[in-house]
Amino acid sequence: MPTVPYRNPDGSLVNVTLGRDVRLGSGVTLSNGATLGNYVTLSNYVTLGDDVRLGNEVTLGRDVTLGDDVRLGDCATLGNGATLGDGVTLGNYVALGDGVALGDDVTLGNYVTLGRDVRLGNYAALGEYVTLGDDVILGRDATLGNGATLGRDVRLGNYVALGNYVTLGDGVRLGDGVTLSNDVRLSDGVTLGDDVTLGNGVISAGEDSRGYHFRAIKSKSHGWLISAGCRCFLPSEAEAHWANNPEALDKVAYLREEIRRNG
Repeated sequence: MPTVPYRNPDGSLVNVTLGRDVRLGSGVTLSNGATLGNYVTLSNYVTLGDDVRLGNEVTLGRDVTLGDDVRLGDCATLGNGATLGDGVTLGNYVALGDGVALGDDVTLGNYVTLGRDVRLGNYAALGEYVTLGDDVILGRDATLGNGATLGRDVRLGNYVALGNYVTLGDGVRLGDGVTLSNDVRLSDGVTLGDDVTLGNGVISAGEDSRGYHFRAIKSKSHGWLISAGCRCFLPSEAEAHWANNPEALDKVAYLREEIRRNG
């Protein structure tokens, strides 16, 4: 690809490398060392930091800002107003919604999708095929495994680690240092404090008004069990035990449906 001079809106002249059929909107600012692959589109008022490298068929919306040393894979799409800090790396086919803000040294794998106004702290790392809903906030050094799915308005503290295929419902809150192993599922509104660890084969329905945490646990000897507080039952027994408690029955019903879906 040829290296060509480009004059920025402020009159400064920089040398950039451009692929075929690159389209630049008005007010675009580039820095020295920028490399834009084939069929890249930058909308109006995009700003790229030093040594930014964009793959083929990348599309950046209006008012997008990329820090220094940012790397975007092929077919990445960034919505209007997205902001990426220094050293961010995005894989192929990543899609970021409007207003997304990624801190420094964030890494996103291939096929990651982030909703509107998502915020990721410095050094966050997401695996492949991860999906985050709108208004999600992840703290510093958060790590999400492949296939993780987070609903809307989720908040994760610093140093949270989620395994592969973890699913968090809308409004979930996880404190600092929480660790969830592969295939853990938390229902809408679940809150876990700092340094909580949930192992493989756990599905959480959150706490009831009395503070009992309802969860399904997959045991080797009895299959799925439903527990709350100090009590643990087979799914059918749990329904009978809490037959006169509508709030508990709702949580048992949720867990039984998730058990059915997970086999």
